[in-house]
Amino acid sequence: MTIHYFLLVLLVKYSQCDLVILKFKHSDKSLDICALKKPIPQDTSVNKELKLINLVDEDGCHPFNDGSKSNTSALYLHVPNPRCSFTDMATNIQEHKPKLVIIGTDGPISINTSLINLTAPYAFMADEFAKKVSLFLEGETNLTVSQSDLSRFDGSLLVIWVIASLTIIFGGIWTRHEFNIKLEKPKSYGQANQNFTEENNDNQINSSNLIEREENKNDDDHKHSLTISVGYWSILVLLVFVVGMLLMLYYFFDYMIYVIYVIFCLGAASSIYRIGCLVIDSFEILKYQLPTLNLPFNKKLNLQPAKAILCLISISICILWFIFRHKEWSWTLQNVMALSLASNALSFYRLSKYKTVTIILVVFFLYDIFMVFITPTFTKGTSIMEAVAFGGKDATSSSGSQDWSNLQFGNRTADTSNRLPVVIIIPHINYERRLCSYYYDFSFSLLGLGDILVPGLSVNYAIIFDRAIGNCRFPKYFIVNVIGYIIGLLLAFIGLLFMNTAQPALLYLCPILLIFSFITAILSRETKIFWSGEPINTLISQAEIHMITSGQQTDEESAQG
Repeated sequence: MTIHYFLLVLLVKYSQCDLVILKFKHSDKSLDICALKKPIPQDTSVNKELKLINLVDEDGCHPFNDGSKSNTSALYLHVPNPRCSFTDMATNIQEHKPKLVIIGTDGPISINTSLINLTAPYAFMADEFAKKVSLFLEGETNLTVSQSDLSRFDGSLLVIWVIASLTIIFGGIWTRHEFNIKLEKPKSYGQANQNFTEENNDNQINSSNLIEREENKNDDDHKHSLTISVGYWSILVLLVFVVGMLLMLYYFFDYMIYVIYVIFCLGAASSIYRIGCLVIDSFEILKYQLPTLNLPFNKKLNLQPAKAILCLISISICILWFIFRHKEWSWTLQNVMALSLASNALSFYRLSKYKTVTIILVVFFLYDIFMVFITPTFTKGTSIMEAVAFGGKDATSSSGSQDWSNLQFGNRTADTSNRLPVVIIIPHINYERRLCSYYYDFSFSLLGLGDILVPGLSVNYAIIFDRAIGNCRFPKYFIVNVIGYIIGLLLAFIGLLFMNTAQPALLYLCPILLIFSFITAILSRETKIFWSGEPINTLISQAEIHMITSGQQTDEESAQG
């Protein structure tokens, strides 16, 4: 249960920084390089093709020897290891009044605008990219350079949008499938009572009281398996638990993350296995069983090869992900595990009243607002949610502003930090984003599973309510909720692009789902029963009556026999 509730803490994330794409040209050839830009208030060089002067032999620490370089449009310097302060370099460079200065270096460089007034924007690139530029420009004339800002939109957002929407739909359909199976369970209960009676008749035992207790137990189990009843205290405990987990991760991330890894792997392995069983049960050829094996102590073993292989695959996926979780390709395994976990969790979330759904959505709507927008006033300016998503209170996310007092590119190593695994994670797709991946600590877009599971409560209730009122061919409440989710997540991404900062998706999803659901209920004149869940409870009661009747008929038939 821990993993299901904990999933609520994550948010949509999109990397950002002061990055530009520089396009170097000569003759009919061009070279695109990503650089980190220190802008100035009045920058007139953007989206313009500027004449470029190659000063690859200059280090900027001394005045330029060639006076013809005065009043040029753009200057390019390759200084792997600066031998003077940036203030001295900028003083010598700005004497020539350039419109853009490009410096290839590994640093360190310290830019202090209180010591010098920058009159031109500066673009810095790592030495490994500067070597490519120097080779490209070597011996060439008529050089030009242009710059363009990175697009805020990335195709990975569309991929996440589609995946999350399909997961919500699959989870809803699976929920209805499980609900229908539970409704048909009276037959199995009746058969169980028959077997129970025969066994006790053989032993000449008066079993009437035992059968009655067995029926009552079956009634309770059957009702509980169909829907989940959640009271006010349960919601309060849930909220306290989520906040407590979030704070523990914030302060003790290096220890708690391994607890999350264990829970995530166990939950994902069981989820992958359960989804695989749905496939196996759909094909007769996969249902083949080996002959029953007799084991000691009167035990028997029924082995189904397909499910045994599936079990090994499920465990292997989780082990491989844990071992190679820092590799660039590990996001594929993580997505398989996370989506399986989300789908499996959705299949269990069947609340009996929309009143309960509404309270939970409102509570976590307010929770999201507080954790994302209020907590930065108590921390270092980064919300607790965002800090936890990227490694705890001491971690820095890729959305932070560039530290220009210590600009250094050299000795970069692969990212081996531990991050929360309960997310859908897609690498940046756009050419510009991939070109700039060197400068990102985290070059992905991601969506927390909580942004699927919390709205999934409303979607699941809708499809069960449709089943209860007989809307099987056209499940209007389910369709409206799915449309609401798709629109809400799209609005979250639009807010992300316009505000250029991480967005809590529940801020958009919860209100839209509630509004769409209640509008549908009002227009259908079913507000009261939709709020109370009366048709669902009636359907369950009818199934329980059928269970009891079926059990009594079975008892009579066995007595006659």
